[in-house]
Amino acid sequence: MQDKKIGEIILPSGSATQVREYLKTPLNKGKCALTTNQNINFHWADYSLTCDLYRDLVKKDSKFHQAHNSIVMNLEKLKTVPVWVKTIDNVTTLSLYDIYDALATKGKMSRFYVNKANKLVISFAGPNGPFEVLSPSECVNLDRYTDFIFSYLLQGKIPTRDFRLRCQGKVGCYYDVCFNKQTEIDVEQITSDGILFSTKDNELKNKLLYSKEIKILMNLDLFHKVLKKSFNELRNAFSDYRFNLFFTRDSRHSYHVIPKHLYFYQAYDHDMTGITYIYCYFQNFKGNNDVLENILKEFTDQIRNQLKEEIFNKAA
Repeated sequence: MQDKKIGEIILPSGSATQVREYLKTPLNKGKCALTTNQNINFHWADYSLTCDLYRDLVKKDSKFHQAHNSIVMNLEKLKTVPVWVKTIDNVTTLSLYDIYDALATKGKMSRFYVNKANKLVISFAGPNGPFEVLSPSECVNLDRYTDFIFSYLLQGKIPTRDFRLRCQGKVGCYYDVCFNKQTEIDVEQITSDGILFSTKDNELKNKLLYSKEIKILMNLDLFHKVLKKSFNELRNAFSDYRFNLFFTRDSRHSYHVIPKHLYFYQAYDHDMTGITYIYCYFQNFKGNNDVLENILKEFTDQIRNQLKEEIFNKAA
C-alpha cells in the first residue's frame, strides 16, 4: 500500500511513526505521548500547523470530512434545545448552543450573571422554571464541549495556538515575606514563550498577588540534557522519570517573578474542578531568566521542528 498524499501532506501506511499514526485518527481527542512515561505529550489542537493539516484533511479526505460533518450536525441540534435565563427584569430564551458558544469564544454573557458572580439563573424546563443557579460550565457536557472547540478551531472561529507541549510535573512555589510560605503548583504546558502552571488552591491567587516577589524552584537539567537530541534519545532520557520532571528543593534552581507579571485565569470548568491557571512569560522571570528561556524555548522549538519533519516528511 502506498502512502496517501493530500497536497504536501503525507499520511503514511504500514510503517507510520507513532506521531503520524496518531494524526491518522480524525479529530483525535486523545494525546500523543512523546515519552515512555507519558510526561511529555502532544495534541494536534496545540500546534497551528497540525490544525492547518486537519483543516486540509477535512476538505480533501472523506473520512475526516465525514467525522467533522457528523460533529457539526450534532452541535447544530443544540440550537433547537431552549434554555431560559432569568434576570431581575425578565426571562430571556436562549439555546444550549448559545451557552457552548459563549464558553468556546469567551463570549460575554455578563448581562445574565447574578451579582457579577459568573452564575446564571437558568431553567431547562420552561420560562416559569424551576430555575437553578449555575455557571455556564455546569450547563455543558465536557465531551460535547471538546467537539465544540475542535470544530471551531477547524472553522477558524477561534484562534489556533502557535505551539505548546503538555507536561506533567510539580514545582515548589515560595511567596510572602522572605519566601516563608511554600506550596506546590503543577506545570501544565510549555510554550515557545512561557510556562502554564495550575493550582486547585482558590486562595493562592490572592496570596501571590500580595507578595512582593515569588520564587519558583524548577530543575531544568533533564531538558538541557536532551537539547539537540533525536526523538528516540529524548524518549530514552525521560524514561527514568515519572512525574518529577522539574521538582527540586535546591535553591540553585530558583527563578523569581514579580506578581504583576503573572496572568491568572480560571479553567472553563472551574466550578467543578477548582483549577486556576497561572501563565508567566519567560522574559518576566528575574535572575536566571536567560537560562530558563534558552533551555525551554530551545526545547519546545526543537520538538516543534522534529514534529514538523515527522508529520510533513520534509525538513523543518
